[in-house]
Amino acid sequence: MICSHYPYLNNCNYQNSIYSSTSIQTTTQTTVHARHLNFLQQHIIGTSFWDAAGSIILIVIVAAVVYRLILQPLTAAIANILNFRKAKETKAVFLEITPPAHIDKSSLATQQLFHTIKEVIGPRGILSLEVVGSYEEGTRYVVRTRAADVEVLQQQLASYVNDAHFRILEDPYRPEAVGTSSSCYNLFELKQAIHYGFPLQEQADYAQHDLSDYITGAMTKLEPGEAILLQTVIRQHSSFWTKLLHDKIQRDGYAPLDHRLQSFVLNRRWIWVISGLFGLITNDLKAGLSLAIIGLIVYPFIPKKRAELHPEYQRIFKQILEKLSKPLFKADIRILVIGSNGQRTDTMTRSICASLVSLNVPGYQQLIVRRTYPFSFYNKFSMYKFENRLPSLLAINSNILTSAELADIYHFPYGDSRTENLIRSHSRTLPAPLAIKKRSENNGFILYINSV
Repeated sequence: MICSHYPYLNNCNYQNSIYSSTSIQTTTQTTVHARHLNFLQQHIIGTSFWDAAGSIILIVIVAAVVYRLILQPLTAAIANILNFRKAKETKAVFLEITPPAHIDKSSLATQQLFHTIKEVIGPRGILSLEVVGSYEEGTRYVVRTRAADVEVLQQQLASYVNDAHFRILEDPYRPEAVGTSSSCYNLFELKQAIHYGFPLQEQADYAQHDLSDYITGAMTKLEPGEAILLQTVIRQHSSFWTKLLHDKIQRDGYAPLDHRLQSFVLNRRWIWVISGLFGLITNDLKAGLSLAIIGLIVYPFIPKKRAELHPEYQRIFKQILEKLSKPLFKADIRILVIGSNGQRTDTMTRSICASLVSLNVPGYQQLIVRRTYPFSFYNKFSMYKFENRLPSLLAINSNILTSAELADIYHFPYGDSRTENLIRSHSRTLPAPLAIKKRSENNGFILYINSV
């Protein structure tokens, strides 16, 4: 009755119920928020200012390490997978280069050629440099490039070797052409043994020692159906970490290249000792950890006495600095050996590997055969990369070489090479005179008139 006579009382009760419900919801949300905040303070951040500061710094350091060791390689691998598909779908051309019978190009001239090639392929382009030796067709030099770049590349190569002959051809070693489905073959990759900063042995004077003669010499004495194929897939290399390493060596004269984690721990041993003692004395592990983090942050700003290096190490780091100052390429070096039987395949494999020994620096850098795995998928994937001239999926599996190191591996034989079955041109190619070109553009020109 009261509600019926005084309806506004019912409305007031309804509003009071709304206010009560809203208040309960707000209180519940505040309680849940407080619980989350208490959980973060107690288990992650900490309650005091120093605990919070140390925890935040530790989270940043862990995030940086996770990015450097996990996320960055993962994103690079995903980018390579996308590039795989793009590179396979891009129209490519095989350009066969027949060098002249006599070449006297120096190592410096070949380096400059690779400087030009770097600009031709661009930041995302891929170029395959190949030496193909077979019983049926001899030893040939082939370059696989994008169809859009073949004309520019041919012009640059013609400027490097004026009398070279060029020919567009199909894939020189398709699986059905080389018989990898039925013959005994061995496919492997060559990898730098230690950090890429250590250079390979420089081949300064081709007149005294020409690595190309050894490579093409290993492709001789082949039997019917046998072949050796040396493939070097290159692309540009640009890395923040490479620049950081270059700047550190230039500033300090040295930098840890191998065993970097061990060097990091040993060089900061006083931080670990003091932080550990502080944590034991205060019986507070978080306090010791916070002190260690503060020490790691302050460490780079502490003036340090420059270590006096042994003259041998000074020479080595000078060579490393010179290498990092030059144009760099990512290079995947692969070799396919096809023999008539297992013994012949092993003999040919040892021969082609021995031809590259002069690139090794004893005790430091060398090219070694990358570890292989006896899995069917791994073997199929290796052959897939070889057939499609694709780079390695992971960046750590690629070599980092300078233009000089690439020039030493891939160049035409110096001088008058007498290597068996090496395809060379013995005729010079001369351009047509300008007068003939002008006449041909207008009314043509007459070579001969038959008066009979």
